[in-house]
Order: sequence, then C-alpha cells, then structure tokens
Amino acid sequence: MNNDWDALTYDAVSTIQESWGLKIINSRNWSGTETIIDAGCGSGRLTKYLVKKVPNGRIYAVDVDSNMINQAKRNLSAYSNVDIIQSNLVDIELIAPVDIVFSNAVLHWIFDHHKVFEHFFHLLNPTGELLIQCGGHGNLEKTRSILDKIKDSEKFKDYFKDWKSPWYFANPSDTKTILGHVGFRNIRTSLSYDQQTETFQDKKSYSLFLRTVVMRPYLGYLSNSKLRESFLESYLEEIEQNNPEMKWKLDYVRLDIKASK
Repeated sequence: MNNDWDALTYDAVSTIQESWGLKIINSRNWSGTETIIDAGCGSGRLTKYLVKKVPNGRIYAVDVDSNMINQAKRNLSAYSNVDIIQSNLVDIELIAPVDIVFSNAVLHWIFDHHKVFEHFFHLLNPTGELLIQCGGHGNLEKTRSILDKIKDSEKFKDYFKDWKSPWYFANPSDTKTILGHVGFRNIRTSLSYDQQTETFQDKKSYSLFLRTVVMRPYLGYLSNSKLRESFLESYLEEIEQNNPEMKWKLDYVRLDIKASK
C-alpha cells in the first residue's frame, strides 16, 4: 500500500481545508508574539497565515509526510520565523514549550487521541492553548458509504482483503472526556454543521480533489494507475446513476476543539 501524499496537487486543491483553518485562526485574538506548533502543517498553506498573525513569534511546522515537508519548505522558504520539522505528532520534541498547538484537518488520521492530546499537553507551556479542527462524527458518511460499495464490489474486493479504515471521526463528548482526563481546562468541543456540504464547480475539479484527498487511502491499495483510474470512474458512475443528490458534493462534518492547559 502506498500512503505517500501528492503534496504538489494537494497544495493546489486544498482551498477547502484552507477555508476551515482560516475560520479557526481568525477566531482568536493574537498578540503577535506567540510560539505555535502547526501540527500536521501539510504543504504549509495555513502556516503562511499563522506567520502573519505572529510576526514576532515563532512557528514549528510539523508533518510526518516527506512530500508534504518538501512542499512546505518551498512554500515557506521566505519566512525566517518558521522551523519545518518532519516528525510524527506524538514524537515531536521542542527545546521549549509553546503557547499554541494549532491543527487543522489532521487528527482524524490518528486513532489514539488520548496519546496525541497527552503529548500536546506536554508540549504546551502552563498557559498554553489548543486550537484544533478535524473531521468529526458523521464526517463523509454518505461519501464513505459509496466508496465502500465500490471497494466491496466484485471488481475490487480482492484488492481490499486487508482493508483498515484510516480515519477516526470522534464525537465532541468523547473528545471532551479525553481532554479532561489529560488535564486540560476550559474545554470546548462541538460539531460544525455549517460546513456540512462542499459542492465543486464541475466533475473535473471534484475528481481531482477526490483522488488527491478523500479517495487516497483506497487508491493506495490498488497496484497500478489503470486500477486506480477504474476505481475513480466506478465511483463517479455510482454518483451519477444512483446518487444524484451527491453529484460533485462531499458531506463534511467538522469537530472544533479548544482548551487551555
């Protein structure tokens, strides 16, 4: 299975993730001197906005994927107050605690939320904060049901004998419980339904985003480009023929997480 990201294409198509992250960033009043971990920085699109918020601060842009790290280095090369680090989020260590752990569209790729929040707690200074959004309970429910229908079809099922879902879409109450056990205070967790549906302008843009982001775990189980293209086409046919209400749409639900140490 190939899990590497196509970071160049992701950087071009991730306007949806950028819009989510901007709402989170702009929900806070910044002094301009904060130190921040951008936990799962991806290609660095949102890191650029954090740089503007903390011109006299410092940002540690962290991602585990080497392709994303290389793209982030290209995107952030002009900024002297950004350190780019390739690391798993539960292993990253810094020379000093930080003020903010920021993360957008990342934590649903991690199953052990207790472990990652425990490490975030360790990385924060005594007055530090979490500023996080990720996929929440019910995220992509309809989209995933269609993907699974294709995955389990006669044409493809043999390729997915070892299939394991790559996502954990947590609910607010479980997340609040975990944060409380770890030691966080002033915990606020909620689902954002205002972002529940994203509609793409045409089949081409929808297909490119789908292939690069949502369908990536599925395509990683397929051994060649012909099979991957066939899987994508099967999904698109299923949408057009049997699920017209989902035509060029993705059914997102986001989990907002804020807390202080």
